[in-house]
Amino acid sequence: MSMSGVRTKLPALARTGLLALVAVGLVLVGVAGASGPLNLEDWFPPEIVTVQLPIGEPVGLTAGDFNGDGLPDLFLITEVNRPDVFWGVPNPDYELRFYLLPGEEEGWGEPILVGTLPLPGFYLWLSDVCSGVDLDGDGNEDLVALLTFSPVPEPPAVLDPKTFQTDLFLFWGHGDGTFTVERMRDLPVGLLPPASIVAGDFNADGLVDLAYDDPQNLAIHLLYNRGGRRFSSPHIVVVGQEEDECIPLPGQLRVARLDEAREGDDIVVGGPCIFSQDDYAQFIRGLISCGESCWELSPLVLTGPRKSEFRDVLGDFMVGDFNGDGYADVVFTQRLFFEQHEGEPLLPTAMGIYLMTGDGRGGFGPPVFLHGMAQGSLLSVERAPDGGWEVIALSYEINGAVVLRIKGNGISSSTTSIPVRGHAADGVVLDRAGGREIVVASSLDLESEVTLLNVVRRRSS
Repeated sequence: MSMSGVRTKLPALARTGLLALVAVGLVLVGVAGASGPLNLEDWFPPEIVTVQLPIGEPVGLTAGDFNGDGLPDLFLITEVNRPDVFWGVPNPDYELRFYLLPGEEEGWGEPILVGTLPLPGFYLWLSDVCSGVDLDGDGNEDLVALLTFSPVPEPPAVLDPKTFQTDLFLFWGHGDGTFTVERMRDLPVGLLPPASIVAGDFNADGLVDLAYDDPQNLAIHLLYNRGGRRFSSPHIVVVGQEEDECIPLPGQLRVARLDEAREGDDIVVGGPCIFSQDDYAQFIRGLISCGESCWELSPLVLTGPRKSEFRDVLGDFMVGDFNGDGYADVVFTQRLFFEQHEGEPLLPTAMGIYLMTGDGRGGFGPPVFLHGMAQGSLLSVERAPDGGWEVIALSYEINGAVVLRIKGNGISSSTTSIPVRGHAADGVVLDRAGGREIVVASSLDLESEVTLLNVVRRRSS
């Protein structure tokens, strides 16, 4: 199911919108369609509240109701006393800290220190954290963090992947905002560390299992939940097949029910697909559960044309029912390329938003281009009441959030870019009784160990 002929150049109107995005700092770019003047919604101008927290440099953010009061709480991972990695100077006082920010009717309470992790001689290389999920079936939300550490290399030594250490941290919630922390050391992965951790009931036994990627071995590792806070040893699923035209390198995982005729959750995996050196494409594939330690692979979908640069095929994706037919679909991003004419403003790195509709039997339709926006990572994709979509991304091009509103006619759209204070590190989208919120955790200046919590709300009037 190669789809290497998918068009990736922006339509003229969308390209004009991106040019305008560069010319103005905080802007709204509108493209009027046949339906008449576009409703600009209420993200522009947004309400932004920034809270300054002296708790370290932010490296991870997720959300959940960890104290059982029905309000969203935030869970932050920060680092303090970061070593001078560039000059190879370790810091004996370097540590990670884990904080809970309990939700209130308006905002959050004071940060509560959940725990610390001293890492003398090391630094955090890669991390991912799940949103709140009840792993042990006690009715309380738990949390999972996947962290990879590297020793600080001494010059002239360079980074050595053989020295990486990847650990899994389980935060078992007590239902009152406190946790018991369990650490699984040295996960059995290859030289390339995993970047994604997901939770789902993969064998349909009513217990929530875990899965993470193993890029070096082109595989996914499944940890089946045995109850009593115990998990199985890793069950390995290779994501490639002999008939594949390229080698799929797993990088991102999402959980969905792809085949409605079966029980259990499935996994959608994406990442770069390698044809040869200097020849890459982006792929998406479904891993369909067929019982305990049983998995079937859907056809390999190449989402766009082949590129000579590895970074040019790195995108993001989300899974959900985006067309309202009750089946899981995929919205994915990929970098857009278009000609730069002499005299034009320098264009930002842009990404296209594409939709692949699921058929409920584990397959997907061809990608359909929805719109373009500034390069970033997806935070939320929601189907709008008019049949269109609202896409929210965290963009490092503008150092903030971007809200893309696509009308149901597929023609009209609006884009709101929302720069935030500090250097954006991570973000989440929350649904409160008062509406949707975008929360962006930022570093004040990358060295003062101050986290800025930027809360973006729709305007109230």
